[in-house]
Amino acid sequence: MRKSGVALDVREKVLHLLFGADSIAVSNCAVAFEDRCAATLQCVCQCCPSVEHYIPSHTVPKILNNCEILWKALWLGPHRWTNNASESANKMIKLALDWKPARITDLVSHLHSIVKVQYRSVQRAMIGQRDLAVADQFERHHILYCRWRNMSENEQTEKYNAFLVDSGAKSCAKQNTVVFSDGTLTVTGTNKIARKPGQRK
Repeated sequence: MRKSGVALDVREKVLHLLFGADSIAVSNCAVAFEDRCAATLQCVCQCCPSVEHYIPSHTVPKILNNCEILWKALWLGPHRWTNNASESANKMIKLALDWKPARITDLVSHLHSIVKVQYRSVQRAMIGQRDLAVADQFERHHILYCRWRNMSENEQTEKYNAFLVDSGAKSCAKQNTVVFSDGTLTVTGTNKIARKPGQRK
């Protein structure tokens, strides 16, 4: 778009339609992809006709390929690695190997040690060491360091494994709340009081 002289605001608009928060690239199904693709191509035809053949022939097929992978592998979703994350891991491996070629066995050994460090970081976050902390949805797994030190090895392992397998879905469950009629205050609702059969008051 730069080479063809498309204005900056038009470029940003097209890029948002292709890769933005509600763009083609984040379509959650084929129907949404087709709808967003049609809207994007219509905008491209109106705003920058100089690239109306390039985008559908080069850009859209690559985005569709990425989306199809995500639709088939639902486990990727929000946990998929971004390019920044893979570059960071790549640099860690290169530093561990001192930027020199190495045998496969050495590479595997270094990968194993890097993964162990990552698991230790997760444990440090759970007990609040260093600058690490658990996210809000996992706050129930936070353990004070002094309490952690007094636990047996089996208790520590049990708590740690419970933290690792938790997806955070329970904390996202709907809470029982009551909102005032004017909307100014929200309070947590109380549990229903047990009643005898036939009781009205």
